[in-house]
Amino acid sequence: MNIRKQIYEAQGENERAEYGKGWKHMFILKCKSCGFEQIVKKRIDEYTYNQLINNEGLFCDRKCCNGRKSEKPNGYVAVYGVFGGWTIIRQATLEEYRGIKRAKEIRDLGLKNL
Repeated sequence: MNIRKQIYEAQGENERAEYGKGWKHMFILKCKSCGFEQIVKKRIDEYTYNQLINNEGLFCDRKCCNGRKSEKPNGYVAVYGVFGGWTIIRQATLEEYRGIKRAKEIRDLGLKNL
């Protein structure tokens, strides 16, 4: 039996009514570096859609594109593997920023001790 069918059957009537809400069906992803466009004809949830659309940069995973290697401004993080091989650049949360800052401090202390 299909896993989606099992989940659908396990859901209650109220959850099924909300299943179709917030799903996006078709949109276009465009790489900020090389301009490559990918038409997506797939149902994705609202969170993934917002992650792909509302960001500071979207880069494809093609070998000819070097957008992933571009310099990120301070306070931004790269999230790899979003919706396949696409990479997004977004603002870091406070916890992520503190973790990055602490990791850099530890790295600098280790280099100083060498």
